[in-house]
Amino acid sequence: MYSLFTQVKQNADDVVVVSNDIKINTSDTLNKYLKLMNRVYTKSIFFGYIRHTSKLKDTGSYIIIINSQTTSGPSAIYTISRSNKLSPGNINKLAFSEGINGDFVELIWNPGEFPLIKYHYKSVYNSEETKLQKISFLIKII
Repeated sequence: MYSLFTQVKQNADDVVVVSNDIKINTSDTLNKYLKLMNRVYTKSIFFGYIRHTSKLKDTGSYIIIINSQTTSGPSAIYTISRSNKLSPGNINKLAFSEGINGDFVELIWNPGEFPLIKYHYKSVYNSEETKLQKISFLIKII
């Protein structure tokens, strides 16, 4: 699988900004009404792999900080570790905050792959109103 998002290196080698455009069915009035009617559900997309850094190898132990570039977006801090690249990585979520709309990030480290960011967000059933939203995260690896 290839990277599904844009990765831009910052000055430090261990910092990457990732972003993706997603379509979200949304309308403030409609969302309030449909939440009352239980018509909101969670969708998820794979943002892509974290791989553009010299600090992240196939094996080892790392702290990964994922900060939303949006003031109301989700953030999380993970510790990850593995000693064999053919084994899944051990992932522990140290701290997190959901976004204002209940969105959140998840980190997955499958065998033979780099860590993968999965983004979960709320959507509205059968909404004809959509907007394209740019989601950006600052990723720091220690």
